[in-house]
Amino acid sequence: MKKFLIISICLLLFALLTAVATFFMVNQYISSKSVRMPATTTATVEDVASSTANSIKNKIPDAGIPLSNIPLTEKQESVAKAVGINPDTFVITKEMYQCAAEKVGDGRVQDIMAGDSPNAIEVAKLSLCLGS
Repeated sequence: MKKFLIISICLLLFALLTAVATFFMVNQYISSKSVRMPATTTATVEDVASSTANSIKNKIPDAGIPLSNIPLTEKQESVAKAVGINPDTFVITKEMYQCAAEKVGDGRVQDIMAGDSPNAIEVAKLSLCLGS
């Protein structure tokens, strides 16, 4: 029985030493590899948002986009009326569009114009753009 315990302890110590040695060898191998990061530009979020908003702003006619020319869903129309907008006479200006793109993102503005309804938080953010 004593012989069995001594052999078992020796095998466990050997297994432990093997595991530790393997860990250090793998760690050394990984750390010796140089990792090359791709070159990146240093544009800020504000620069990207501004350039996106400006490119969209340039696509809007000087007279703006009458809301009556955009097919509104019933939910969109009810949201517009709830915030005091008359869909028949309201005009979206370049400044309003740029403000909306900065507040909720250009992709989201495009989704809303394509028929998706803004949620309550977006309505609050977009209402700040009405005076633009």
